[in-house]
Amino acid sequence: MLGILSKAVSAGLLVMATAAAAADNPDEGAPFLDDRYSIWLGGFFPTVDSRFRLDSSTGTPGDEIDFEDTLGLEDGKTVGFGGFRWRISPRNLVEFELVQLNRSGLVEGISKPLDIGDYEIRVGGRIETEFDVTIGRLTYGFTALNTETSEVALKAGLHLTKVHTLLRLSGAVFKDGIPVGTPSSVVDEGEDVAAPLPHLGLSYGYAFTPKLGFRAQALAFALKISGYEGSLIDLGLDVQYRPWRRFGVGAGLRYFNITVDDKRDADSRSRFVFEYFGPVIYGVFSF
Repeated sequence: MLGILSKAVSAGLLVMATAAAAADNPDEGAPFLDDRYSIWLGGFFPTVDSRFRLDSSTGTPGDEIDFEDTLGLEDGKTVGFGGFRWRISPRNLVEFELVQLNRSGLVEGISKPLDIGDYEIRVGGRIETEFDVTIGRLTYGFTALNTETSEVALKAGLHLTKVHTLLRLSGAVFKDGIPVGTPSSVVDEGEDVAAPLPHLGLSYGYAFTPKLGFRAQALAFALKISGYEGSLIDLGLDVQYRPWRRFGVGAGLRYFNITVDDKRDADSRSRFVFEYFGPVIYGVFSF
């Protein structure tokens, strides 16, 4: 499915380029460079890679678990996404973008033992998984360079990543080498983490014609705060075609990587790595 969507995006970009060749007066700016308010809504088709480790309460390191390979979560999914941009003045803007990716999986008989938090689940055990990630990005931009056809903006802001992880273990669960309950007993292990991470970066926008333009953006940061250690990379590339002044369509790519170590507890610690990459297609409304 992702291959088909990628081809669709490529075809869409080719159509936009063809339309650009027919447009007149290429020296004029494009609406997406100076809209006061913009709202975009559409679909995101990411390929996902995620890993998780939860140590025991006594400090014994847990196993790093790959959610897709080990726990059977799908590595690709279609989700909605959206955002808005408010250009407060010619040089100042605020933007917000939100993506939510909820997945679940079930493994009826694991092929190797795993240490997860305070528990060990052995070969043949059953793991039911819930893994929900919400990523919101709030960014302030200062336009350092602005012409009729191009814009360079310095960016700073905050990513708020909320992660819900639940592993429901049953079948062959042990704690300190002792079976936990009966073979049908269920043990829940996991963690909820809300990690605010700041970011810095820049974006560059260029108008090929009054109707066609693109914007590239790169944001990154690493930080230690309140028992968390984290880093992130957020890259985006968008092409927009505006057949009408107040409405258009866009297509592009998104890449995101976040690593969070929760070290608030001196003994029990956790590590979370989440990465996605894929195309976006959306409609954009401006006023």
